[in-house]
Amino acid sequence: MTSDHSSNGNGQHDPSARTSATDTSPIRSLVSRTRVLLRSTWVITGLLASFGLGLLLVVVLSMTDFVVSSAAPSEWTTLRALALVLLVVPTTWAVIAGVLRPLFRRLSNVLVARRIETQLPKIHNRLVTCIDLEDESRAVPISEAFHRRLISEALERIRGFNPRKVLDIHNLQRAGAVATIGVLGLAVVFIPGVTTAMARVFNPFAD
Repeated sequence: MTSDHSSNGNGQHDPSARTSATDTSPIRSLVSRTRVLLRSTWVITGLLASFGLGLLLVVVLSMTDFVVSSAAPSEWTTLRALALVLLVVPTTWAVIAGVLRPLFRRLSNVLVARRIETQLPKIHNRLVTCIDLEDESRAVPISEAFHRRLISEALERIRGFNPRKVLDIHNLQRAGAVATIGVLGLAVVFIPGVTTAMARVFNPFAD
């Protein structure tokens, strides 16, 4: 019969073998890399969306001012001030919600592990359980054999897993499309008179 524990030549158990069998560093490394990629993708998505939204609002409001001023060249100071508010407020909100919030959002190990598990078939919470058992605040007596088997099965299922699978690629692509449309739309600003209209939107109280 073979023993569950490795032993040295004197028949004594080898602590290093037990440590190796319960080494969760590959799991922690995967969670850490996934967290960085998630946060980076969210921030980049927010930046692109905010940038595109700001440009589109500049184009729409400038063109509106250009058309309205041409049709009725009277005083539009109040409306231009309102237009500036309509430009600043949504763009600021987009930056706060899409950039600052993800940047400072707390991404716990368990939260990231759950996101990874959504892309792993038959994982059955093994990844989350491994992380929970490492939390000293939740330390409970557990079977060493069970712990080794749990980690072994979790490592088997994450082998070769690409953290990019959990990223919000579709949202990133949509944000990129919005930014691209905004940049292309900005070309109308070079129409004679529209540049002046844009200046009026940014400085509604100027002479």
